[in-house]
Amino acid sequence: MDRALAAYQRIRAPRTARVQRSARVWGDIWHIDGTGALLRNELFRGITDDDYSYADWLWGWEPPTN
Repeated sequence: MDRALAAYQRIRAPRTARVQRSARVWGDIWHIDGTGALLRNELFRGITDDDYSYADWLWGWEPPTN
């Protein structure tokens, strides 16, 4: 059991760290104002409402096979 939990932790820690970093970045993107907001809006204007490709790494993730 200890080996299984250690293996899980080796996979989990880097992934959850990436989730946290991404959440911080997205929070900064959504809550920016001024010129940054104009740039953000212009960037997202070219993306369709159903384009989630920027999050494929999160939702399309498959655990490694050993």
